Order: sequence, then C-alpha cells, then structure tokens
Amino acid sequence: MGSQMLKAAKHAPLPYNVLVSNIPGSKSTLYLNGAEMVGFYPVNLLYDMQALSVTVTSYVDSLDFGLIACRKTIPELTTLTSYLTSEFETLERG
Repeated sequence: MGSQMLKAAKHAPLPYNVLVSNIPGSKSTLYLNGAEMVGFYPVNLLYDMQALSVTVTSYVDSLDFGLIACRKTIPELTTLTSYLTSEFETLERG
C-alpha cells in the first residue's frame, strides 16, 4: 500500500496481481437496535496493477465473499462468481 500512496506503483509495480484475504467474523449472532444482522459482506480495494481482490469473511455459520476486479482484465466477473458458487455447492453435496 505504501507504493500506492507514494504514486510509485507505476515505477515499481506490485509483484502480484491477485489478492486474497480472510477476515474472521463473529461466531455469534449480532444485533443492532434489536435487528439481527444477517450477513457481513466484505469490501476491499483494488490497487494499481492489480486484476482481482477476493475477501472472505465468516459470520456465525456462513462465509461471505467480496470480489472486486479490473474491468479490462476480468470483464466478466459474474462468470467467476458463478464458478465459485457452483464449486461451493459441489463441496456441500460431498
């Protein structure tokens, strides 16, 4: 992130173009003014020269995914998300 702030990314690009991160969430149900939180959807940043950022968060018994992509590099992000959904359904079936 330092190179992004110093505008040096164009001169010294990152050595990777895909970022995957995991943020553990609450294992118990959370409430705000009596309303139950039903999901915890992550948002991440896409830095210069990066193609894809995938962030996964857990909440109670679920995993929530946030995908952000460069439109020029990955124009059909919905295709990637459908593959991800399909593979998790396969894993659930065992």
